[in-house]
Amino acid sequence: MNTNKTARNIVIASVVGSLLFAAAIGGFVLWYEGNEEDAAQTASDELSSALEDNDPSAAPDEASAYVSGMRKYFGPIKAAKTVDVRQVDNYGQSSNTADDRSWWTSTIFLRSERGAALLLVTFADSFDPKDAKVASVRELSPRKVAEGALTRDESLDARRGFASRGGKTANALTLAGAPAG
Repeated sequence: MNTNKTARNIVIASVVGSLLFAAAIGGFVLWYEGNEEDAAQTASDELSSALEDNDPSAAPDEASAYVSGMRKYFGPIKAAKTVDVRQVDNYGQSSNTADDRSWWTSTIFLRSERGAALLLVTFADSFDPKDAKVASVRELSPRKVAEGALTRDESLDARRGFASRGGKTANALTLAGAPAG
């Protein structure tokens, strides 16, 4: 009888311990993901403000060149705001499971002398969930913006601006101010 009670207590302790461990892992993942999203939002907002204020020093690390490069390409920027922050993954896009990874992006909507535009900001992978380093910025086609990220008027303005610039997106080198080659 004593052996059965001991075995039962061991099973109960194992189940409770496993549940507590699973809850701790789940809590850590939620905390980590939430901090990554907050960091991406903050960095995107800083870049938007730097664009509006024409202040490269206010841009996040690794993004100051984009402030002058985008103003060179789009002309004076009247307004800029973050309209979407999301995690993107390539799960299922590769047969190599070692390639399974995810990263954060944001979309900035801006109004400029050359019309409204959408910018896709891609953040570098980092082990620190509070670190959102800008890896690249490129123009995003209005067709590829996330559903619900723009108001109807913003969407219309973005399509008009895109068409007025020839309907071709500017790449990261162009937006960083690199001379056309």
